[in-house]
Amino acid sequence: MVCENALALSKNSHWMFDQGLWSISDDLTVLVAISQFAEDHPGGTLLVRLAGQRLMLPDEEHLWPDPAYVAWHRSKKFLGA
Repeated sequence: MVCENALALSKNSHWMFDQGLWSISDDLTVLVAISQFAEDHPGGTLLVRLAGQRLMLPDEEHLWPDPAYVAWHRSKKFLGA
């Protein structure tokens, strides 16, 4: 089975991705729509702290997110600049 458009995300990360609060750059780093929301979580990792960090990816490049789907998400869903 080949999956061209898969990301293993937690429930919250998936929801935020679907809402366009974060996306992925062409170099597979995290983009965050910082101006679109405020976050506060005592003791937790804030999404804004992940901005610019590279995704944790499998060793096999064919399992990485498809660049076409990543570009689509950025242009159609991402709320950031």
